[in-house]
Amino acid sequence: MHRPNSQFNTIYLNEEKKITDYKLIKVVETLLCNRRLFVILEGKKSRRRTQRNKLPQGSVLAPILYNVYTNDQPILIQPGEKCFIFADDVALAMKGNNFEEVESKMNISLQSMLVYYLKNHLKPNTDKTQTCAFHLRNRQAKRKLKIIWRGKYFEHTTFPKYLGVTLDRSLTFKQHCENTRQKINARNSLIRELTGSTWGANPHTLRVSALSLCFSVGEFASPAWSRSTHVKQVDVALNESCRLITVCLKNTPLGKVFPLSGIAPPVIRRGSLLKSSQILERNQDEERIDRWKLSLDTEAKNWMVPAEHLLPGNNLEWSVWRTINGLRTHTMANLMNCPSCSTSCTMDDIMSATEEGIEVAKFWQERI
Repeated sequence: MHRPNSQFNTIYLNEEKKITDYKLIKVVETLLCNRRLFVILEGKKSRRRTQRNKLPQGSVLAPILYNVYTNDQPILIQPGEKCFIFADDVALAMKGNNFEEVESKMNISLQSMLVYYLKNHLKPNTDKTQTCAFHLRNRQAKRKLKIIWRGKYFEHTTFPKYLGVTLDRSLTFKQHCENTRQKINARNSLIRELTGSTWGANPHTLRVSALSLCFSVGEFASPAWSRSTHVKQVDVALNESCRLITVCLKNTPLGKVFPLSGIAPPVIRRGSLLKSSQILERNQDEERIDRWKLSLDTEAKNWMVPAEHLLPGNNLEWSVWRTINGLRTHTMANLMNCPSCSTSCTMDDIMSATEEGIEVAKFWQERI
């Protein structure tokens, strides 16, 4: 029997008659201890070091082995308790009519879990463990839970962070929306470095950058906080991301900004990520487009059909792309049939980026 005595690294080799694939067990055993590693950086090789008894951090196998080993840990000790486990992160939730009842139940549950951890040679990290109370009693807003474990009180935090989502006492997600807005604004600053008034990167590059940098952050765990009243802070930052793609001014209606950028509005995208109790007859992309169409007003519906791709002309020069989007979003019929311009066009030419529409946009790129 092999029994390393450290967190994340304990695995039992039971009786050989229960082992169906002994070679696989030996391979797993070699991953746990006595591994000699070295690093090569810029052609220089470090000396070999022996890895201590533990699972490799950042590996795919480590959390799987840990979940298998801790599969029998107590997750329901008493009524009104729920245990949420994600790899080595454990969240213990308890409900009660008052603080004293919650504290009493929590201490009982923790003692039961401590017995399990000691029996299986696991070392819980009390320094990283935090407590938080969720309630609507404003008079007790500053009341802290008094939870003691192994002779030490847990730290009470007002805004705990679990799996990337910042929680608060009344679950308004105000702090999470504020943090998300700041992250998106920081990424918008990076995208803004790729654009200018007369120059800029390819619109397709800007769109991909906005989706990967900004919208990925703005939609992370959105089913948990999308109903918050503070979600508008996130929407404002994402609106700015789409304006950077299309080079539209602040006074351009959002109903025209999103179709030009080829990205559905944030509220539509978040709605498509929610779990549905009904089986969708079409795929998620088609369902999102239909919801987008229903959210448009009459003017926007008559203007163009929304789609999740850039409009024609996205391969033009940056100044021409900026000008043609300006002609698309504003009423400028006089500019399309100006006597000073050798070419005239219609709004359909501008929307489709035909040769006539491009010539008119090039004529006005230095004038507007």
